[in-house]
Amino acid sequence: AHDNHLVVQRNILKQPIAVDEACDADASALMLALLVRDPAARLGAGASGTADVLAAPFFGALDVDTVIARGYTPAWVPPADGVATRESQEFDEDGVKLEPIPLDEGELDGEEGSAECADFDDFAFTPRGAS
Repeated sequence: AHDNHLVVQRNILKQPIAVDEACDADASALMLALLVRDPAARLGAGASGTADVLAAPFFGALDVDTVIARGYTPAWVPPADGVATRESQEFDEDGVKLEPIPLDEGELDGEEGSAECADFDDFAFTPRGAS
């Protein structure tokens, strides 16, 4: 993280976009095409719009008609009330059950109210102006 917002903004506008080499090639190509700085040149900005995005090799195995018809069975469905349960937090994004990691004494020293958490004093999950 950088403290100077102007430097951050300049980096967003000028620095080359790098994708981790471990990332799937089709996923990398899609991300880079969606992150083109010129909005008119971005994937999906042309006359075909979303169809161009969905035609990307990343989505090759995806049947869009099945998605629209809600024909796929998800590996996990979040609770309807939007409240995550402890059980839902015990799985990673691939649905693999996560094992608890034992903490050493003192690992939770960054608890609320500590100096380490001071950077988050003004943090809110609701965007400003939203109700």
